[in-house]
Amino acid sequence: MIYELSFFDEFIQQYLPSSQAGVSEEEFEEKKKLLREEGAGVRSRMIIHVFTFKRQSGIEIYIQHHQSALIALSDSLLHYMDGQCIRSIYKLSRTNHFNNLCKLCYQALEEILFWIETYFSQYFNRDGKLPEVHKLIAIRELEEKTGILDHSLVAAGVNAELIRIALLPLRKFSENHPPRTKSYRKLIWLKELVRELQQLGERGQGHGDKDKTEEDIFSILCYLNLNSVSFYNYYTAQFRKEIENEGTIAEQLEKINWLKRNISQLQEKPGFALSKKVVSAKEMLLQWLSEEQKYIGSKQELNPKQTDQPGQKEMPINMNISVAQLGCLLRWLVDTEIFTIQSHTDLIKFFAANFTTFKRGKISPGSLRIKYYDIDMGTANAVRDLLFKLLHYSKKT
Repeated sequence: MIYELSFFDEFIQQYLPSSQAGVSEEEFEEKKKLLREEGAGVRSRMIIHVFTFKRQSGIEIYIQHHQSALIALSDSLLHYMDGQCIRSIYKLSRTNHFNNLCKLCYQALEEILFWIETYFSQYFNRDGKLPEVHKLIAIRELEEKTGILDHSLVAAGVNAELIRIALLPLRKFSENHPPRTKSYRKLIWLKELVRELQQLGERGQGHGDKDKTEEDIFSILCYLNLNSVSFYNYYTAQFRKEIENEGTIAEQLEKINWLKRNISQLQEKPGFALSKKVVSAKEMLLQWLSEEQKYIGSKQELNPKQTDQPGQKEMPINMNISVAQLGCLLRWLVDTEIFTIQSHTDLIKFFAANFTTFKRGKISPGSLRIKYYDIDMGTANAVRDLLFKLLHYSKKT
């Protein structure tokens, strides 16, 4: 097979070791020009050679062979660069021409690699390892963004365990895991996760609704297919609580159907997954819900007396607010004695049975009870805005 990188092999393996004592200004300018010309030459020769292949498989082998060689050459440059040099890989020194040649060589190799990834994307091996310098730069950037995301999610009142699960892939990438886990595909996935969470933060600024933020995070994690064990354990535990908070077996089965419908309707980004070897995040949750449905259904068959035989029910009233906002509003109405009641429990059950919310549909009495007694600042602000809206409207009538 034709190999287009012989110049870079010779430059790294022969020229650099013999030049560590120092490089003159004249020699630096000469090698700088050669590196630039050879980088362009490699691209030109590869384009010409690709058109000589009669089969796609030949092109794939040729491209991936050069991809692997470029990464190996880039990594071999680390023998000549210290930490400071790596951190300033794109900035040339005024005096140290040897370091500058190492940097220019790396940049030339990186440009060829990026060119291959861009113009031969269908043949590029995205499961291949990242170049070490690329990996170190990516880790530094992701660590910074992870800290910012963590702070913004905590400020939004998001559940601490959910924050840990959402950001865990970012933190694992920064740790000393095997190199094979730091692939192009993994980095692309992580950058998309960061982008989606950043956009969520920008959209959610000021609305202060913790429940909506957590629902949006769930949608993002399903969209990007965060199919991890921690994701599965967290959400199946949440769903189990919601199901068990329903009063009867029939209501539990109805809740499961509602959860399955909502999850089935969530979008998935084609070709994206934290792990390609595991079923999708949506599929693992739907499978768990189906198993729960079978189990609870079998209990209903064994205990027919527990089967509900309700009379004709009136259609519940749908409200364009969240469960947390409804709980807060009810609590304020009771505390200000606008509602005079004997039992908080009966009030909660009544509203859960006769009202639905725009996001969750049928309301679980247990979920409404939690929000009734535990009002966070974001929810209180959202309800306050709603009351101001009503007050403003009343002045028009």
